[in-house]
Amino acid sequence: MEQNGFQQQYCCGSPSEYAEKLNISVAHLNDVVKKVTGLSASALIQKEILSEAQRLLYYSQLSVKEISDQLGYKDTKYFIRLFTKKAGRSPGDYRKTLRSNPEQD
Repeated sequence: MEQNGFQQQYCCGSPSEYAEKLNISVAHLNDVVKKVTGLSASALIQKEILSEAQRLLYYSQLSVKEISDQLGYKDTKYFIRLFTKKAGRSPGDYRKTLRSNPEQD
């Protein structure tokens, strides 16, 4: 799916979906990811999705709802709460702050 020039990359949300696509067990996926990154598979997925959200907020004109949809979140309010918890500020504040002061992040 392509939306405003950006291709949706985050179709999967859970370790079980990734494990299935890789044809491995969830336990094996978690073991390998933990060994390589020090994070659980869930934490790594969430970290990568947050990074993509930050990138889209900075470089695109997509609305927060469009970004939420593109990243696979059905509930925009949940995405905003999660983003705020992990990034320390709301998606809107993140966008405003970085665009007015790009060297801050």
